[in-house]
Amino acid sequence: MVMSIMWGTTLPGGGKVLYRGSNTNFSHLNLQPLTTYYYKAFSFNSANEYSTGITASATTLMQPYADFMLIRQLK
Repeated sequence: MVMSIMWGTTLPGGGKVLYRGSNTNFSHLNLQPLTTYYYKAFSFNSANEYSTGITASATTLMQPYADFMLIRQLK
């Protein structure tokens, strides 16, 4: 089955297309803290034939503190 994959497409087996284009980098924003995200990048040709792709994963750090205390030593 040949499938034309566009940005926002939900993929069979799970996942969603986050970007489609020719850039060599991508920023995935508004992620949840302490969560592992899995990615797959692949190429395709004008006949919509796709490569097997490469995979990667990354885990976000804990959520930043909303408030902090500043202590200043007075002399």
